[in-house]
Order: sequence, then C-alpha cells, then structure tokens
Amino acid sequence: MLASAAMHHFLRSDLEEQMHVVIDLFSPMMLNFRAGWYSEELVKKLNPTYLTFEEMIEDDVNMMIRACKEIGVEISAEKVECIRYQIQVAGGINLNKGKSGRGREVLNSSHMDRLRILAKRVGCLDEEFLGISMLHTPG
Repeated sequence: MLASAAMHHFLRSDLEEQMHVVIDLFSPMMLNFRAGWYSEELVKKLNPTYLTFEEMIEDDVNMMIRACKEIGVEISAEKVECIRYQIQVAGGINLNKGKSGRGREVLNSSHMDRLRILAKRVGCLDEEFLGISMLHTPG
C-alpha cells in the first residue's frame, strides 16, 4: 500500500521533483560503487582494468579482446566477430544508448548541487565521471 502511494505521488510530481527522487534513491549507490572501485587501496591491490561505455561502443571487438586478455583468456578478433554475429542473429542485446552529458539536459542547478553533496560524502570526486565540476558546491 505504501509503495503504491509513493508511486502515485511520484507520477503526479513535476519533472524537477521526480529528478530529486531519482537522485536521492539511486545516486548514493552509484557514487559509492564508483568511489570504492577507484579507491587508491583497491587499485593497488587488484590493479583493475577500466572500460568506459564509450570505448565499448566505439570499438567493441578490441574492448572484448582487451577484457578477455585481462582475465587470461586469449580470443581472436574473428572469434569475437563470430560471437557478435550470433548475438545479432538471436535478436541482439538491448543496450542503453549512452550519451555523455545527457544529464545536463534534465538536471537543474539544485539537482547538480545535490549530486555534488552526495559525491563529496562518499569521496567520488571524479568530475569527468560526474559530468559536473566539484568546485561549485553549495555553501
């Protein structure tokens, strides 16, 4: 019953309020995850390989080869192309069409201030990842 009332309130809210709800519900988890995987201690211990969404979309074959190599699996470009074709024939994968800077199209200054506060709280200060400058934090 409570979830239904909350959903009803969310759907009747304007876009600005909906964005505040989304930021408060989902950003802390995402920011904490990012801060944890990029922590100096973890990087030294695990030496992780980072692949960006943009890299995977721009050159998926080489990114797949790179990812496999990192886990000790040798795979040829031909094998990756074969796997890609099999996925395509099976109907493909429904990927979100990511776009850098898309958040700025819907986020206003109060949304960005909220993101800055949450990001600082968990130590996620990577401006490129956040898409906003950390210098403009509210008072």
